[in-house]
Amino acid sequence: MISKILIVDDEESIRNIHARLVTFLGLDYELACDGLECLAALRKEKFNLVIMCIKMPKMDGVEALRRIKIEHGQLPVIIVSAILNDSNKSILNEYGAFAVFRKPTDLSSLADSIQQAVSLNPAP
Repeated sequence: MISKILIVDDEESIRNIHARLVTFLGLDYELACDGLECLAALRKEKFNLVIMCIKMPKMDGVEALRRIKIEHGQLPVIIVSAILNDSNKSILNEYGAFAVFRKPTDLSSLADSIQQAVSLNPAP
């Protein structure tokens, strides 16, 4: 079975870039626009990885990450955001982010992290 990635970002262009990268890596994906959509998708379906932004409407990525870790334990979450600083990086690491990237993102490094995360949480 192919691993499935949940891509969460309020910017359509970023969702599309990440979707193309995930497809290039031979993985399947679903899209969400904010933290609330992310949590709803995770309750309906099993994913192997979440790629998520921090700054989003309705529920930001920090709160979504906190809830993901409570509800879905070891599910890896990669954060990709333009608003990274030492304070929120520390919080993201404390909440268990698998990796943290600043936008614009080096897609090769992101691809490596995606493959590493999926290998640790493979499809059934």
